[in-house]
Amino acid sequence: MNVWPLKFREMPDGSVLFCDDAGGFFRSDQAFLDRYAGDSLSAADCAFLKQGSHGYDREFDLPWTSFAYR
Repeated sequence: MNVWPLKFREMPDGSVLFCDDAGGFFRSDQAFLDRYAGDSLSAADCAFLKQGSHGYDREFDLPWTSFAYR
């Protein structure tokens, strides 16, 4: 799976806000950030990222197209 580049910022409550270049965003925890930065995403992480169009399997699949037209 390919993941679009994500920017992130720690929030006052300790959660982490992630945002991609198309404006999609989500909140998660430090453990997800560690897995993302360490290139060790779990199967559940990958499924979540694909469902939100933050990642894709191949060019022109639905998550890729969704990101491109957001």
